Amino acid sequence: MHRHLFHFILLMLLSLLSHSCSSPHTHTIQEAEGIMDQYPDSALSILEDIPREELRGSQARALHALLLTQARSKNYITETNDSLISTAVSYFESTDDSHHLMLALHYFGELNFNRKAYARSLTALFKAYDLAVRLDDKF
Repeated sequence: MHRHLFHFILLMLLSLLSHSCSSPHTHTIQEAEGIMDQYPDSALSILEDIPREELRGSQARALHALLLTQARSKNYITETNDSLISTAVSYFESTDDSHHLMLALHYFGELNFNRKAYARSLTALFKAYDLAVRLDDKF
């Protein structure tokens, strides 16, 4: 009996620790991602309200950077500074999250096109296209 109680308490503590280590804005970022296609202006507003210094962990920072870049693009805001999207590309290249890597490469390519860095743009866009074909994603 005591052993089961110990395991239960241990599981509860691990659960609490895993939630406390995640970014306090994880739910907000996921909400913005969920409405991105239909309401990119609302997604942009949500994402701009999240202070980057409050984002914990590489994943939260990378996803926020990707979605903020995506929201700006969908709201016809021309980006020429690659610091945000480069963060996302670097992170997602080191994971097995092909969907987010595809999006990051697409927006990296778009940004480089805006900067007239056409070779870098085409390279990123072809990589994004290859991933989209592999994922059967019509994006």
